[in-house]
Amino acid sequence: MTKNEDVGFLRTEIIESQKTRTDLLKYKLFIIAIIGSIGLGISETKFNIRNIDYILYILPFVCIYIDLLCYHNTIRILVIASFLTRIKNEYEMYINLLGTDKKDGNRYYFNLEDIILRGSSLFIALLLIVYGISKYAIFSDTQNITALCIFVFSGFAGTIIPFLSYKAFKNRVIALEKVSNKLEKKSY
Repeated sequence: MTKNEDVGFLRTEIIESQKTRTDLLKYKLFIIAIIGSIGLGISETKFNIRNIDYILYILPFVCIYIDLLCYHNTIRILVIASFLTRIKNEYEMYINLLGTDKKDGNRYYFNLEDIILRGSSLFIALLLIVYGISKYAIFSDTQNITALCIFVFSGFAGTIIPFLSYKAFKNRVIALEKVSNKLEKKSY
């Protein structure tokens, strides 16, 4: 393979990773809608299942799983972009120049998707807490402490774990930037 073929292959790899990331975001929305409609009883089933809304407590964990997959794809993209910058790929050099005056560097222009990713997970987790409290503590004739605890625990896990996951992701991005900067000073 020539250098141009390598670069072309790596650019294709970035595009495929971006497509995968977009697909994961669509799947996240789709899965939330399906589990939500089942748990809230919106979709009809042949079975009369008591406490079907308990299925809702898995929503934050589904969100966390998809978020982690998206972070992994982002890191893959950043590693390839770092390599392309190191070999002086014009596009990657241009993107780096665009971010010189921004706090997040060139990521500033590409982080809206990350905001949606984290925001949707947080929103679902908070909705779950509100749902559990309203259904099992406020608007219920008989208080079901177990169900209330399940919903509140799941909701809190859905707020804390994504925060920790994002911190771990950011630490990896910072580590990648440090290694990339060290390698930039060296030559092959």
